[in-house]
Amino acid sequence: MPIERPGVNRRDAIRELRRAPAWRLVRRLALPIGLAVLAGAIAGAAGPYHQTRLYHEAVHCQRSGGNCLDGETVSVTNKRTYVTTSASTDSQGGVSQTRTTHYSITWRAADGADRSRDVAEDLYDRAREGQPATVRSWHGAMVGIAVGDRTQWFAPDSGGTLLLWVLLGYFGLGLLLWGAFGWWDGLARFCGRIFFWMMAGTPVILGLGYALLYEVQPSVRVILTTVFAAAVTALGLVCLYRDLRYDES
Repeated sequence: MPIERPGVNRRDAIRELRRAPAWRLVRRLALPIGLAVLAGAIAGAAGPYHQTRLYHEAVHCQRSGGNCLDGETVSVTNKRTYVTTSASTDSQGGVSQTRTTHYSITWRAADGADRSRDVAEDLYDRAREGQPATVRSWHGAMVGIAVGDRTQWFAPDSGGTLLLWVLLGYFGLGLLLWGAFGWWDGLARFCGRIFFWMMAGTPVILGLGYALLYEVQPSVRVILTTVFAAAVTALGLVCLYRDLRYDES
């Protein structure tokens, strides 16, 4: 909490705090660290982004009748569903559980080894034991599987790396903005603002990453999801701004 003394209002106390040598040192450190994290994340994301673009070009080539992805004909040997349960705790201490059903198919590759992968429900429904399937790979990694007339594509390994770099860059941006406009009023408040910043931006960041990975085409569902994610982010940033303004008032 900001320093408060009798006869000194909060605005004056914060101004005095921001002029303190300790604060100036923290601010001087936060600015270059935030800038370095942001610049490093942009540089780090360049490689995975380029790889992801090459992957999309290969997929488009394959769909156009080219032979841009490696293909292997396999035989479906098993299919099963399983359920995982995750627990979450609300602000009142109540615990709620979420059950998620996963759909997995197993196939036998040309080398005789059995491999499994979680797939979408509609592809799972089409798969039958003994049925042939085609596994697509790119640079040695599985990126797609086709059963009958249904093909499911998976993001390459570079996709997950790209998302991590984007999240790190967003964190660096928050640290940079805090160093430019914020102030130190306690470790708990600082961590709370950083946490709130990350939570507010996560819907849009993940949505952007998903669009980059899967080249999402415009649709009513995509538009509604985008509007919802933007609204959540805007609401979070407004609340964070009001928190800063409240501390100055």
